[in-house]
Amino acid sequence: MTKTSLTAAAFFAAIALAASPAIAGAPIEGNWTNPSENIVVKIAPCGAALCGHAISASARAKGKAMNSGFGNILGAPLMKGMMPAGAARWKGTVFVPDRNIHAPGTIQMINADRIKVSGCVWGLLCKAQVWKRVG
Repeated sequence: MTKTSLTAAAFFAAIALAASPAIAGAPIEGNWTNPSENIVVKIAPCGAALCGHAISASARAKGKAMNSGFGNILGAPLMKGMMPAGAARWKGTVFVPDRNIHAPGTIQMINADRIKVSGCVWGLLCKAQVWKRVG
């Protein structure tokens, strides 16, 4: 290999590493609760992205999920494929169990103890909530 090709290989490797999302140890990892349904979601790495799974829910939230035809909410992935999309911002898919709908969504860190979770169905029906860190 020539010196030029080694330099080019190192350059492209550096670009690939810089473009790789830094998921492990993201400040958003942890347990979060939404204000209206008392669902606790654990956000953690899953593959190359972040995901959020329901680890506890109020009886009301469980009932609404069952009535929508979804089933048991505990263990359900409520956030999938969340990838970095700017400073303290992630984009992926959110799931609304009481409506049994998956939608494009975002998570924005407001501060160490608050996140804004938002999603839009068909690009028209949008909803956002501020969630609090648990623990």
